[in-house]
Amino acid sequence: MATQQELIKTRYETGATLFSKHALQGLRTQLHSVRICLDDEVMLYKEILVHNLNGHLVRFPIERDQIEVPDHRPDHDGIYKTKVPVLGYRSIQRLLSLPEGSLYAYLPVMVWHRTERRDRKTKELLADWPEADYHTVKRRFAAAKENFGHEAFGYIKAALASAVLPVGIRKVVALACGTMTKANDHSSYRRSMAQHALALALRDHLSASAAHPTTPGESNSSSSSRSTVGMPCYAQDPLYTPLDKRVLEEDGITVVEDPAAFLEIDEASVVISVNPSIPVRQIIADIADPGPAIIIWNRVVDSGSGRTLAEG
Repeated sequence: MATQQELIKTRYETGATLFSKHALQGLRTQLHSVRICLDDEVMLYKEILVHNLNGHLVRFPIERDQIEVPDHRPDHDGIYKTKVPVLGYRSIQRLLSLPEGSLYAYLPVMVWHRTERRDRKTKELLADWPEADYHTVKRRFAAAKENFGHEAFGYIKAALASAVLPVGIRKVVALACGTMTKANDHSSYRRSMAQHALALALRDHLSASAAHPTTPGESNSSSSSRSTVGMPCYAQDPLYTPLDKRVLEEDGITVVEDPAAFLEIDEASVVISVNPSIPVRQIIADIADPGPAIIIWNRVVDSGSGRTLAEG
């Protein structure tokens, strides 16, 4: 009898996809309905349904909220812990690495619950890390955008100018770019801000290029006009806090819930996803046909040889 890994590998190599746009659309509808019920504190939905690679229906029960009182503060009002259902994605490599008989072995998409900590009285969302204030995040992000508007974006802009880009690029999609709000983790918020600044710089450059098209290699003197007419920019990351959403939306970035950003990806898209913790490239390859016009990511390393793509 074939092993679990052999069955999964055979199906994958014979053309079975792990992810489908239809399935993600269905999960988006289910998650949206559940979130509305959670906001209204009315539990109408008790489970989320997902099909596995065998075509079987798997049921994920919706967890209820709970109140946690710190042990050292018996007089404390407690922390209201909201259980929010979110999606988890597993790559083909991850599925093939699971031990025989693993629970949910045939599920590339799962449902798990993110715990959101809220003040019991005010229901205000509490960050899971020391969070910078609004003005600090705005100042830091302004510096990141200024850097990308001048020095750092020059290399990418030159590469775009020398390439023959598809006609009709209409949107930018940023995936898993992280939170910008951590007060003390400098490397974390700097990486996040750089990636979001890149998304804005690309949006502005491509908008200007669409308004004033040039041939490859020809300078576009109007690119500095920073016109953003008709070029939406979407961002999705489960780590976003309300402060992230506020700052990003003030710059014209639409923050969406998973999996909405994946469903925006098509041949008119530019996708930015640098070192994500989910299999973004595999998801895009399965659900977007044709794929996006441009994908910007980190170096791809062969797991066997350790060589990067550029090394052949």
